[in-house]
Amino acid sequence: ILAACPGWIEEATMSLSSEAAIGIGFAGFLGCCLCLILGILLRRHRSRQRIAVTSIKQLQHLFSSMDTDRSGCVDTSEFIAGFRMPDDMYTASLVTMMDADDNGHITFHEMVECIARFHGCTTTHAFAFTLLDARATGAVPKAKVQMVLRGVLVAVLRERAKLKFSEKYNTKQVMNFMKDMREGMTIEDFEHLEMRFPGAFGGVAIIW
Repeated sequence: ILAACPGWIEEATMSLSSEAAIGIGFAGFLGCCLCLILGILLRRHRSRQRIAVTSIKQLQHLFSSMDTDRSGCVDTSEFIAGFRMPDDMYTASLVTMMDADDNGHITFHEMVECIARFHGCTTTHAFAFTLLDARATGAVPKAKVQMVLRGVLVAVLRERAKLKFSEKYNTKQVMNFMKDMREGMTIEDFEHLEMRFPGAFGGVAIIW
């Protein structure tokens, strides 16, 4: 269209004030920036879609390798063995999350839905909270957290000692600190505990 009417463009341009011309030029610049940003976002969205499809296919392959009888579900014990997970409270909580209908078997759909719940967990305390809050109530009983930590802290602290971390503490100190915490621990409480005792939720690393 612009090429078809050069006379009109020239006349219109000459009649514009310098301020209007600058305004039009700036608007054009913003338009180009917007198109560039939209293009980048679109490419990222398509890239994420491809990653999601690839991840689903990998999960399907892994699930099929455990579903040896092709029944469409796996026994919880087979699931634990298939992922080589440790026999602790974190694993037990994960199985509870996976087995949403409590029938002792995990379907592919249940597994994918469970994994989706961990989207956005970028810290060990956030992952631990989501894991222990198996039914997504928004809080974890303090007694449950204490039981889990008593069972895994020895191994966690031993590993931290090998790596020579500067922060040193023991299970008794963690338990004493937790006495004054609320009975239904929220994710903020988990963060507070992690800040006071760095690495306390490191036991989830294997599952994570």
